[in-house]
Amino acid sequence: MGSRRLSSLVGIAGMVLGACGQSAAPPAAEGVAQVTGVPASPHELPLRRGFYVSSDTACEQASNATLGLLHARGLNGSRTDCVFESAEMLGKARYRIVEQCTVIGSGERLRTSVIWEVLTPESFQRTEESGWQSRMRYCEQQALPEDWREIDLEADNHSG
Repeated sequence: MGSRRLSSLVGIAGMVLGACGQSAAPPAAEGVAQVTGVPASPHELPLRRGFYVSSDTACEQASNATLGLLHARGLNGSRTDCVFESAEMLGKARYRIVEQCTVIGSGERLRTSVIWEVLTPESFQRTEESGWQSRMRYCEQQALPEDWREIDLEADNHSG
């Protein structure tokens, strides 16, 4: 299955993780340790790479509207492919991530700042600039519905 199919199958509707559509500058934070220069990656976040599902959804009930893929460069959703552009450490488990997103289908590019809170090595909460929040937790690929169990994550250009 190719990257295009993966992008259309995997993900979270814009409502779940946001459409990455706001571009207002993030508020200033005191005592922020900034990590910039090269694109930030999930390797810098203490999170396991792979599939994440909305915390109120069972892994075996995942759908495009509740599923996302945290890959080597960012987070894919059903409607957006987001790459982490920069990261600021706001505290022990809080990060401000600037995401450069491409809307699947239209190719429109959007940039936004999102606060990520790492709850455990396999769960996180995201807070959009608008204040909207979503919580997600890791799901083993084999626990997902059949369409996602067959995706070869090693073959996808986002997995490395």
